[in-house]
Amino acid sequence: MIFKKFDAFITRISSLKTMFLFLGFYMLFNAVILPNSESEINRLAHKEIGVVDLTFGYNPDRTVQMINGYGPESAAYYINSEMFTDAIYPVIYAFFYGIILSLLYKKKELLWIRMLPFIAMIFDFLENISIIYLLENTPIIISKTVHLCEIFKLLKWSIFGLIIILILIALLRLLKNKLVKTSVSARN
Repeated sequence: MIFKKFDAFITRISSLKTMFLFLGFYMLFNAVILPNSESEINRLAHKEIGVVDLTFGYNPDRTVQMINGYGPESAAYYINSEMFTDAIYPVIYAFFYGIILSLLYKKKELLWIRMLPFIAMIFDFLENISIIYLLENTPIIISKTVHLCEIFKLLKWSIFGLIIILILIALLRLLKNKLVKTSVSARN
């Protein structure tokens, strides 16, 4: 029930105008805010360490090494980044991709496709909470929280991969339909 109401809301606000609005926010975060945050984390850690959020695959050892390598100043900054910047960004990308999917997949029975970005957002929030917990409890060893962090991260990135594939499929379908229409019009 709640998914249907939320889907109706996303469908109602979905337009090229809102898509481009969220695209602007999405680009601002990806081009400026998130890279600056990562640079500051690296500067405070006194080394190029990166952020756990952007690692791929299931690798608890790597996550433990990264978390233990930040140091107090870098960890404190990373926690603030997770609590503020990375609390806003998932909402932005979820709406951006949700609007795109809503414009491309309009049938009511495809609600699950339109909800994928919001499911990814939930896993991103869970990943962020686990990262904050790990940063607050350094030094760490491999624990249940590290494994949960890796699972949340893996699920988030897997859903993102599926979203990109679904967008590409829909765009190829639109292109094919346009080429068929053009071909039919050229014959007549």
